[in-house]
Amino acid sequence: MAVTQNYLQARLSPQLNIFKLFLNSYFTFPLHFCINYKFNSFIHNEASSNLTLRSIKMKRVSNRILVLVMILSLYTVAQASDFVTRGSAIVPGLRTGYSDSSSTRIDSNSVFITNITGSDVDVRMTVYDHDGNDITNYCSVKTGNTGSASPTIIASGTGEFELPAGNTRFVYCRAPTQGCYYGHGVIEWSSSDLNLRQALVAAGFHIYHWTVQNMRAAASISVNNGQPF
Repeated sequence: MAVTQNYLQARLSPQLNIFKLFLNSYFTFPLHFCINYKFNSFIHNEASSNLTLRSIKMKRVSNRILVLVMILSLYTVAQASDFVTRGSAIVPGLRTGYSDSSSTRIDSNSVFITNITGSDVDVRMTVYDHDGNDITNYCSVKTGNTGSASPTIIASGTGEFELPAGNTRFVYCRAPTQGCYYGHGVIEWSSSDLNLRQALVAAGFHIYHWTVQNMRAAASISVNNGQPF
């Protein structure tokens, strides 16, 4: 507990007064003025020393907090940079739209991505609209289903997933509400296997579905001219 000036005065004043009376009875010069000066100086120095000690402790605590914040910041940056792009390809000519009129029309895109290596790779596909906005949240990652005609959804609202060796997944993109979006996509891959140079092949399909007439049409989308990347 820090020693304050008031505390020291309260504890030492009675003894000081007795001592001053003793001195005044033997000396004509009021020495208690000198004693008061020394006593007050002592009190001030004690209080200043404790304030200085407290300041030093606070500074040490502040420095420790600053170091902790820096460590957490570095950890966050390291986590964010876990995906190191080793290869990429552009997916041009994407269109997704949804018409909620009496003649409902749905435009969607499916991009099939295959891992041609013997190692697992991490894949990230990002989709951009006509204004360059990231609309990957319109996407979902799917795979086949041997027990049903419907594909199995691996992840929704993202284009990032792990792709095992020799496996194929497809990224499906469709606007959830009325609207029309034109743009492109970017496929990236990353792997801890430093021997890999090319890991993926991909192909896309634009699907047009007019529900009133039950009409469907599809057009292929070339990715990297069909070559590995």
